[in-house]
Amino acid sequence: MAEVNAAGCHGVASIRLYSLALAAVGRLVAGVAGEFGRIVADSATRKVLRRLSTTGLVNPITVGASVQYVLNREHLAAEPVIELLKLRAKLIDRMREAIDLQWTEKPLTASLFGSAARGDGGVAGDIDLLVVRPADEIHPEWENQISSLANWVHRWTGNQRRWRGFRSTA
Repeated sequence: MAEVNAAGCHGVASIRLYSLALAAVGRLVAGVAGEFGRIVADSATRKVLRRLSTTGLVNPITVGASVQYVLNREHLAAEPVIELLKLRAKLIDRMREAIDLQWTEKPLTASLFGSAARGDGGVAGDIDLLVVRPADEIHPEWENQISSLANWVHRWTGNQRRWRGFRSTA
């Protein structure tokens, strides 16, 4: 999934709260935020989580000497936060639909790879897609299909697109 950069550090921390199941310790949130290329100190993470708790989006729970934070699913912003976590899956579904429904010359395979596949891509990253065509002659529409999908991916995500096309030798 591409990083949701508009929300900044607050968005990264709140979005990842949901994916860390119900509760996350501040240090763990800092480590996850680091997956997005952001280095967030423990003190900064605690500050973000405390601020989110003042909005009611997360609820602090004291467990021994630590404080854990739980996403408040009743908050108006909880559903949009959860939906943001589904962006990568939606991109994959849209690419699959475009190939299945619109392409007259089907590839042998189309595989997402790189940061988008791992789910740690950022807004400045690209979407890497490996497309393998059959070994026979290039279908007249092949290049148009590739170009069209690349343009759609850019429109859907804002990310640059990069594709790799290979011909099967089998």
